[in-house]
This record gives sequence, C-alpha cells and structure tokens, in this order.
Amino acid sequence: TSVANDDHHCRWVNIWSGCGLRSWLSIVAAGWKQIDCKRWDIVLVGTLAALLNSTLGIVQSVVYTPLLRRVEPERGPLFIVGHWRSGTTVLHHLLSLDPQFTYANNYICFAAHHFLLTEWLLRPGFDWLAPATRPMDNFPLLSGEPQEDEFALLARNAPSPYRTLAFPDLFASF
Repeated sequence: TSVANDDHHCRWVNIWSGCGLRSWLSIVAAGWKQIDCKRWDIVLVGTLAALLNSTLGIVQSVVYTPLLRRVEPERGPLFIVGHWRSGTTVLHHLLSLDPQFTYANNYICFAAHHFLLTEWLLRPGFDWLAPATRPMDNFPLLSGEPQEDEFALLARNAPSPYRTLAFPDLFASF
C-alpha cells in the first residue's frame, strides 16, 4: 500500500528538487525574468535543496568513488526507447518485475547526487512528500518504483528535455 499522501505534498517539492546547484542555477538563470514574485519562495527553497544535494554529492563521491571503480557490470544495459505516452513506462515496470534486471527507482533518479549515501534514511520522506501518483497518468510515484533516467540527467546538469518544463517558451535556449 502507498504511504504517499497528496495532503502532505507541498509546492516546494517538484521535479527540480533533486537538482544540484549548477543545474538549478542554470535553469533559474535561463528564465529568471519570467518568475512571478509569488514563486520566489520556490526559487529560495530550490536553491537550498540544490546546495544540500551538491554538498551530499561531494560526500558521496568521497565515500563511494573508490568502491565503484572496482565494480564490474555482469552484462550490458537494456534500453527502452520510445516516444512519450507510447507505453514505455508500462514496459519499464513490467521488466522491473523480472529479477534478472535492475533499474533506477524514483528515489535514485530524484536524488541522483547522493542516493548511495542517503537512500536508507531519506527514501521514506520521499514517499511522504511526493504525490501518490504521476499527474499525467495516475501511475504510482513511490520511491521504490522504476523511473526513467531523464530526471537523474536533469539533476546532474546533463542535457534533458525536462529542463524545458520550467520555462516551456525558452525551449531553444536549453
């Protein structure tokens, strides 16, 4: 059963909450003229979250990089490629049920800077703060459910089409 509760969801928790400082500041800088004064609290909270994400990311790097350099994958990745709204999420969830596959979950993708360090502690908070379902299709949004890596790319300042969700009319600048 879901522990997520839409009553606990707050406006400061959004898809950019996992961004590092560099990614967050580049998004805000691109559209700062379009930010309504009623939304500056979101910018402030987002900046604090980004600072925390980046700081925890540095700690995770120091702790885990030596260990990760010794890891050898057992086999190559399986990529699911498809247009949005074409069933790729359902396929991703079905494949995640097969124990031969692994996947990045919602917590990993939204805490891309520090999930190795913090998942054991902060993952329950994700379920409490996040909405119970995705807004576009009512699919569950629990921390342990599979998630596409686009959110992790966004958080890590890599090219991602999700950057455009902040300021859709600035698409060309992203």
